[in-house]
Amino acid sequence: VVAVLLLSSCVLFYLTLLHPSLAAHFNTLPLSDSDGWIGRLRHEQIVDVELMRGQDDAQSCKTKVTLASGERALMKPITRRLHEPIARVLLPYDPALSGAVSLDDTSMRYQGGQDLAAFYVDRALGFHLKPPSTGRIVSEQEMLLLEPKYRVKSHYFYIQESQTVARVMMQQWLPDIAVDPPSPAIFDYLGVTGRRDLDDATPLELEEVRAASDALLFDFLVDDHDRRERKNWMRSRGMHPPNASSSPAAPPWISLDSGLAFKHGPVAPPSCLGILCNFYERVRLFEDKPEEDEGWNVRRADYEETCQRTCTFRRETIERLRRLVVQCESDCFRDRLERLIAEDPLAPVFHLLTYEEQLLVGESGVLAVFPEEDFALGVEGRVRRVLEHIEGCKERFGAARVLV
Repeated sequence: VVAVLLLSSCVLFYLTLLHPSLAAHFNTLPLSDSDGWIGRLRHEQIVDVELMRGQDDAQSCKTKVTLASGERALMKPITRRLHEPIARVLLPYDPALSGAVSLDDTSMRYQGGQDLAAFYVDRALGFHLKPPSTGRIVSEQEMLLLEPKYRVKSHYFYIQESQTVARVMMQQWLPDIAVDPPSPAIFDYLGVTGRRDLDDATPLELEEVRAASDALLFDFLVDDHDRRERKNWMRSRGMHPPNASSSPAAPPWISLDSGLAFKHGPVAPPSCLGILCNFYERVRLFEDKPEEDEGWNVRRADYEETCQRTCTFRRETIERLRRLVVQCESDCFRDRLERLIAEDPLAPVFHLLTYEEQLLVGESGVLAVFPEEDFALGVEGRVRRVLEHIEGCKERFGAARVLV
């Protein structure tokens, strides 16, 4: 029954999309987008939709859409069907909330908001690990264009300012994605286990160490824990981050799906540094072991605190993070993030993320949201946290071994 309801909600959300008549109200986003993907995703008419179902056990609704040019895109909803408004409490940035909030049911199912927010952090920090993405608004009039074909009623959509609108994230479709996690040898190099000497690494292995480190570091900065599973280590030959010098034989790992980013709100608890842990060690300890096992959560929490974390990083990436956050005088991370988000139809984006907060438990229908500037503060805090971690690595192994 739950599966049927989830599928139904996805169908009701998606099978109503149209040509973008609102496009004239928005400008093209000034990103590194040489192929014009941002404008295409935001403005081109949607001519067909295909609900993605049965591909994995992911909670979120996802749809593959065809644009008028024939290009494909991935679409994720950000809103949900509401029969009555939900009260939202605006909470200020408070380090004491670390670990006390988590994404609510809506944001866990309709993950477009987190994915879109992570895209802008990706660009503002210069990683370029996520495909071009943008928010998009679909009006009631536009939804009605396809309603006769799909027999979907527009009243299933979120009501805002007395007008029925649908808010979605659009992302470039990458047809050549392959699930391909780093080899155990790469994690030996990353964690400085002593089993392998980095001086013995081939040029290809060395670049894969850098690429895997970038992927894990970005996950930590956006508080995305999803790459713990093998299926979320993906490559695409269609994406080549400008900072990487990877071989065509081994494209870099990308951050295709950040639907669970910012899981703990602006402030991630200290245990989230466990994102930098050895993937294979985690698999060995926890894969195929039911969470219902007595002590499972305790063992996992202990592991997050004591695991062998990545201690090898791309030098250029760390220097760039220092320039944008710690040593910045102009065009800093926060300035870049604000500028990039400002022209998105769904700006300021972070207000779309809703959370359950322990202090609000018992107050039915109340969710927490945070000011967008607090998320920037949170990212900056995680940059400083990882820089502290790197200093500890340098003391143990030497700067030449840590920054490569």
